[in-house]
Amino acid sequence: LTFYYCSVMTGYFASDLILELIYYNCFPEFGMIIHHVIFLFCCAHNLKNKVFTFQYIWLSLCECSTPFVNLRWVLHVLGLKDTKAYLVNGFFLTMTFFFFRVIVYSFGLYHLYTLYPLLLASDKPFASKYIVPSFLVVGYFLNLLWATKIVKGLISLMKGGKKAKKEE
Repeated sequence: LTFYYCSVMTGYFASDLILELIYYNCFPEFGMIIHHVIFLFCCAHNLKNKVFTFQYIWLSLCECSTPFVNLRWVLHVLGLKDTKAYLVNGFFLTMTFFFFRVIVYSFGLYHLYTLYPLLLASDKPFASKYIVPSFLVVGYFLNLLWATKIVKGLISLMKGGKKAKKEE
């Protein structure tokens, strides 16, 4: 089951990365490219070496915030930034992003840290011992960076929403 799930997620990350490269001028966020390259590598590595099965599951849960990220972009492009739908979506984006990409990811990295001595003592390849764990840490810091931007954006949006209500 994990192999099938990993295969699907590998395809997801690959197709999303291709779209990001094609439409980079529309949303020039280089961190997104790094994010997808890192996790595409981790997916492919997991498929080949069958390592990080549990870590892969919690890592994939981070994508639960993606529909809200995509809807935010759609609402923005359609000029609907001043709507209640944009505010509600921003709230759910913030909550899912923070829960999955900060809290769940933190526990996942801690779990990996507790298993790291076993990993180092194993016969797993170099990438399993050093590259993938390093990539997971880099991905975590990217998520922390984005989480701060999202929270600041939601606070700004909520303050703007309160001003608009006062003017009415």
